[in-house]
Amino acid sequence: MKLLIIGDPKEEGIGKVVSKEARKFFTKVLYVPINRIRLEVSDDIRVFYENEDLGSYDGVLPMPTMENAEFFYLVTRMLEKNVVYTPIPSDVILLPWNKPLLSYTLRKNGIKIRKVFAIAQNVAASTIMNEIKFPVFITTPSGRRVLVTKEEVLKDVLNLFKAGNMITIEKPIKATSVVWSFVVGDEVIASYEKSEEKGRRAIRLDKELEEISIKIREILKSDFCVLSFVKTKNETVLSNVSFSPDYKVFNEVTGINTISLLLSYLAEKLYEEKKGMLNKFVDSVKGILGWLLNEVSNLRSVKQRV
Repeated sequence: MKLLIIGDPKEEGIGKVVSKEARKFFTKVLYVPINRIRLEVSDDIRVFYENEDLGSYDGVLPMPTMENAEFFYLVTRMLEKNVVYTPIPSDVILLPWNKPLLSYTLRKNGIKIRKVFAIAQNVAASTIMNEIKFPVFITTPSGRRVLVTKEEVLKDVLNLFKAGNMITIEKPIKATSVVWSFVVGDEVIASYEKSEEKGRRAIRLDKELEEISIKIREILKSDFCVLSFVKTKNETVLSNVSFSPDYKVFNEVTGINTISLLLSYLAEKLYEEKKGMLNKFVDSVKGILGWLLNEVSNLRSVKQRV
């Protein structure tokens, strides 16, 4: 089986680490920075790295970042059309950076997630000033989070960006701790908690938070995801979703080789998918052969009667 790994050029180090581990589970592994990929559009759309058609790979593991999120979406979408297995469907690959849509998608399925406002230009800010209380966090189009304490400062910051770029606004939460959960399939393979008092420490999620983590992965229809939850004195709220795990932190804090666990799961999933496709093909051939044998038998019966 052949696995394609696509990463951000600024994160090439972790891409190579993941590729090295992947060679334990796949017969061929190719790591390609997203900026080295080209799309060829004619009667069809094909994805190339140098002269190699990437649609020939069995599976692809995208490692998306905000800077290149739209191109990651496009490449993943095109590879899906070539029946290349991807653990992150293209339909959801942009959700971690589209906070309003992510919030809506999860809230309608009963998941508690931070409330978020979204505006496209400075003029719109005045329409929500009565609904928010400062300080607030704003997330700029580049993904940078900025703490803003006054209305005038918010408007000044928004003036730095052209109209049409989505900017999200979130209210800070007084957290007692933040919990990270790494979900693969129907299992939380690693989790840790960070607080001012104890720093980072490996934990085992309680049953409720474990079930919520798995449910979020199912809602997103991805094979894996990393979640962060903010804990307060009264509740636990989902804060962020990511499809690009910080493997180094997870591995150091928990002592678990999360890269290996993820890749072994993907290899097994891909094997089962290919096996299923082969079984369908065999069943189809058996059906055709059965029909032919039946037709031959009918012809023989006619000849005998003649």
